[in-house]
Amino acid sequence: MPILVLAAVLVVVALIFVVSAPEKEVPLTLEELLVTKMSLAAEKNTYSLVVEESGPGYSLRFTGQVAEGNVYGNIAAYDLEIFSDQNTYFVRGEDLFEEWEEMDAAELGALSAVVHEPLELLETLLAAEDVIVEEGPRRMVDNAECQTYLVEVPPPELHLLTRFDNEDAELNKLRLYLWYNEEEEFLYRMAVLLSVTVDEETVEINRIYNMHPDAPAIPQDVPNPDKDSLAI
Repeated sequence: MPILVLAAVLVVVALIFVVSAPEKEVPLTLEELLVTKMSLAAEKNTYSLVVEESGPGYSLRFTGQVAEGNVYGNIAAYDLEIFSDQNTYFVRGEDLFEEWEEMDAAELGALSAVVHEPLELLETLLAAEDVIVEEGPRRMVDNAECQTYLVEVPPPELHLLTRFDNEDAELNKLRLYLWYNEEEEFLYRMAVLLSVTVDEETVEINRIYNMHPDAPAIPQDVPNPDKDSLAI
């Protein structure tokens, strides 16, 4: 009888231990960890930005800065200034438009896919299901040591990335390469590699966003859509 009582006590103690034992934390997956890091990077919302894109028979280079979601800069090869206020785009150029005009009215709406706030775009892409992330080697960018990541993303709607829409073309593959500095919690570079089929021809489009924490102020003479829309 004493043995049975002792056995019952041991069972109760074991159950109490199991119930009261703290649950082990499940470690974050690499995909979840990357989303967390990019959220931290997105908090740095003022920085300089250079976007370089190349495709079949063309290349573009935009130089400018981002300030709290607004983007300003120029494409020197075409003498164009570009400004985006919360994704409302304007263009100005001495040879074409002496004053700021909305980008769609100027028939240059395709540029909005290139001159886009990269961290906002990245957040949208990482929100997709079945994102696959691989860690790469550490690389130096602007004297900052960065952890690199290769990200494969299920093809999103094309209008997020190019002037094409899904009726005109098909996005076959999308790859992202990221260069992230752990100490500064800053994303220094993002490369977007697209494979797109247009009229049964497959083309490769490469776009690189280079970012740096230092940035000049946006000029004072850019459009202010909120102010311009006020009734007089």
